[in-house]
Amino acid sequence: PNHLPPTVLWTYDDAKLDEDSGMHGRNASHPSMSKSNTLTRKITATPLPSSFKKMGKTRGTYHSAFPKDWEAAILKLETSKPLLVLCADHWKANFLLGSQVANILKGQVDSDLDEELNTKRNRAFSSGSLGAPISKKKKVPSPKMPTTEDSNQFIDVNFIFVNPSINNLIVALAADYPMLTEAFQLLEAIQRAPDFATGLPSPEFTTLVECIEQADPNIPGISKDETNAGWGHQQFKGWKSALPSWNSVGSPLNAQRLVAAIVKTCQVARHLCQHRDITGVLYLGDMYLMNVTEHLWELWKASGGVSS
Repeated sequence: PNHLPPTVLWTYDDAKLDEDSGMHGRNASHPSMSKSNTLTRKITATPLPSSFKKMGKTRGTYHSAFPKDWEAAILKLETSKPLLVLCADHWKANFLLGSQVANILKGQVDSDLDEELNTKRNRAFSSGSLGAPISKKKKVPSPKMPTTEDSNQFIDVNFIFVNPSINNLIVALAADYPMLTEAFQLLEAIQRAPDFATGLPSPEFTTLVECIEQADPNIPGISKDETNAGWGHQQFKGWKSALPSWNSVGSPLNAQRLVAAIVKTCQVARHLCQHRDITGVLYLGDMYLMNVTEHLWELWKASGGVSS
C-alpha cells in the first residue's frame, strides 16, 4: 500500500535482504524459543479428563480440554517472542503451539523453534526440525522447498471438488481432521437443525467465500510465500471481519459452503506439494480450517442454535 513506507518488509526474502534485520535462522540476535518446549510439555503432561479420553490425544483435544492452560501458554509465547503478536487473533502462536503439541504426541522432541519462527512468511514449517534431539553428528532434516521454477509450474487443480453436503463434510473431516472437535460439533448441530436461521448471507460473507472458491494457484506472479503449504494465506486475509455474527452467514447451507471451500483449499495445498515434491511440511489451510470452524461454532451457539 502506498501509505506505508518502503521499509516495511513484506516477505521473508525482503527480510533477508534488509541491512538492519538480516533475518535468518542463524541470526544470534533473535532470542531462543526453547521456552515453548517447556510450555508445550506442561500441557501434554496433564492427564486428560475422562470425558475427553475417548477423543484420543490430539492437539485439538488438549486445546479443548485445557483452554485456560492453552491461553496462558499462548500469552507466554507471545511475551517471549514479540514477533508473534504481529499476527492477528494469535493465529501464529496457536499454529506454533499446536504444531509442537502434535509432534510431541508423536514422540518427537523439539530443541529450538527459531528456524520455524524466523521463516514466518514462508508458510511451510518443517516437521523434521521438530523431531529428535539435535546431535553434533547428525543434522536435523529440513523440508524440501520448491525452486522458483517449480513454483511457476502449472498444476491442474480444477478437478478438486468438495461436496458441501453435511454428510460428506462430516465424513471428510472424520477422515483427515479427527482432532477438530468444534468443527464436528458445528456440523452435527447443523445436521440436527438444517433449517435454523435460514436467510441471505451478507455481501462480505459472499465475497469471502467466492474469493476462497475461485482462488487459482496458477495465476502469474504469485508469491512463493502464498502457495504450496502456505496456500490460503491470501484468501483468508480479514476473514473474521466478514463473520461478525450468524446473521452474516445467513443459513446452515452457507456455512457448509464455506467449510467445503476451506477443505478444498487444504486439498489443493497438498496436491501442489505432492506434485512439487515438497515434504515435511504443515499446511496453513489446516489452521484456517480449525480457526474458522471454531468461530462458526461460537456464532451458531450465540445465535441460539442447538448445541447439545
